[in-house]
Amino acid sequence: MSDTCGVCNRPLLDPESRAAGIGPTCARKFTGGHGTAGSHQLTFEEPMTDTQLQRYRKLPVETTAVQLRWSSWSLVCELLGDALLAENPGGADEVNEDQAADTCGEPGPGYISLKVRTAHDELATVRHGDWIIPEAQPGRFYPCKPEVFAATYELADAPTPTGGCGNDPRTVLSPGDQAVVAEFKEYLAEKRRADVAEAVLAETKKLLERRTTTLRKRAESAEAAIKRTVDQMRAYVVASGSAGVNPKQVIDLLSPTWPNGNHKAPAPGSVEATS
Repeated sequence: MSDTCGVCNRPLLDPESRAAGIGPTCARKFTGGHGTAGSHQLTFEEPMTDTQLQRYRKLPVETTAVQLRWSSWSLVCELLGDALLAENPGGADEVNEDQAADTCGEPGPGYISLKVRTAHDELATVRHGDWIIPEAQPGRFYPCKPEVFAATYELADAPTPTGGCGNDPRTVLSPGDQAVVAEFKEYLAEKRRADVAEAVLAETKKLLERRTTTLRKRAESAEAAIKRTVDQMRAYVVASGSAGVNPKQVIDLLSPTWPNGNHKAPAPGSVEATS
């Protein structure tokens, strides 16, 4: 009697198979799979694969990451390097508090967002509070939401900080970082004023163009009216002959309602004599 199959060395689970020293699957191989099972074989098939799902643990991989916030701005610049200006030539964009992934306990306004290029050569937006994680390819990064980062990563070879990031003593700005933050906030304010001035200038230009077009049309209309009046006066002088020009009709032609197009050159002999 054997507890394991003499062919595949797998455990035998029933007394008849133990007595025969071979399992039903291996025994079926010797009968071509079509023979009649003997008394030492079971009628059920013993699986040749693993009997249950196995669990595997992913190998630990360490990476460098930094959270986009004011207290780590110098680290953001260090991590992104030349890619910071390459993907953000106009500087960082300012976002409202509700658009920030996490304010990190930092007071607003002045929450920011940046663009990073991913391994798929696409531009992705990193908002205030998002984590920036480098890809294997140099100059490529991808953003990670703070809640996803907290559930996926842990700090390597360092004590886990206690409390939220706003209460973490390591988030206190150094004098150098404070100067960088102040300078960048000043840049954002100047950029915002420049954008407003540019918008006002564009609207003013449009208004001047509309007014210039209107004045040009009015000048052309006035020029045409003066020409018509002059032509009417000349025709009137020619028609009046030696009798001269009727001052009343001339005044009518030059009245505030001119040229109304109602005056016509009078027939010869019907013109009033001048006084």
